[in-house]
Amino acid sequence: MMGPIQMFAHRLWRGDAGFLGVVVSVMLLPLEWVWRYHVKSRNRRFDNTNPVHIDGLRVISIGNLAVGGTGKTPIASWVARDLAEAGKKPCLVHGGYGMDEPALHRRWTPDIPVFVQRDRVAGAHEARLAGARSIVLDDAFQHRWIDRDVDLVILAAEDRFPGPVLPRGPYREPYGALGRADAIVISRRTTTAKHARSLAQRVFDLVPETPVIGCVHLVSGAWRPLAMPSGEPVDARALDSALVLTAVGRPSAVAQSVAEVVDGEVVLRGYADHHEFSESEVLDARRRAGDGAIVVTEKDAVKLEPFAEELGACYVMEQGLHWDWGEDAVRALIRGGSPVQCG
Repeated sequence: MMGPIQMFAHRLWRGDAGFLGVVVSVMLLPLEWVWRYHVKSRNRRFDNTNPVHIDGLRVISIGNLAVGGTGKTPIASWVARDLAEAGKKPCLVHGGYGMDEPALHRRWTPDIPVFVQRDRVAGAHEARLAGARSIVLDDAFQHRWIDRDVDLVILAAEDRFPGPVLPRGPYREPYGALGRADAIVISRRTTTAKHARSLAQRVFDLVPETPVIGCVHLVSGAWRPLAMPSGEPVDARALDSALVLTAVGRPSAVAQSVAEVVDGEVVLRGYADHHEFSESEVLDARRRAGDGAIVVTEKDAVKLEPFAEELGACYVMEQGLHWDWGEDAVRALIRGGSPVQCG
């Protein structure tokens, strides 16, 4: 389970850790400076190194500036499907640090091959030999060994921007790193489209050389029984209570999405991103839920399906993706057009 330190870190990054958060933030300043120096040195090495170019392969990178939970995986899946519809013969290449995301890609896009390879260059070569004409790199903004045609970065509207970098904040790099991206897409889960528009303006003010070309709303879809993924959805509003069992980048956002639907009590049982659930953890979740429902995300479901019997009344909250604006601009960019500032 997420320990108290990890839970406090998320509160610190959101800016709602109170006076203690202010004190800890000041104490973490030296570590932030160390991280900034490390990132600067690493990027300097990349700036002086020619990335590997693979002839005949269009490379689209989908990445984050912040750690986890910005929606890059469903957006990468959307990009891969769009390339397939355009006849670009895409493959997905994943770094393999968490096997739940490759499994999720295979579920969402079963007709698109997924290559899991820590060495993205090797993964791209494998995809090319398998007949790919384009590849989508999932979470590769900081992986600069391979040349890419499009560098698309996802910013979450819920994050403070600009904000501190690790460990004081969620950002892997300072906001200036956005200058090397081709375009930016804003994602939102719990905030409004108006707020996303204001973030787009802040980004433009700070990084005018990189266009913000779209905003995608990540919404909760149908809830289906874990034991019957293709079964009829249930009416989530009829549930009296729910225990959220999840191991994603931002578990509190999942709990908030569930609370928007369920009238009764919602309890969060959150674990670190990519956590592999054990049988004892599953049984503990069922014990805590009592006779109530357990709710998991699609990302959790690919790991929890073997425990469907133990979990009992467990429902998978499907992920929906809707464009507030910029869908055509993103589609034009990944298919070979030029980024155009939207909205």
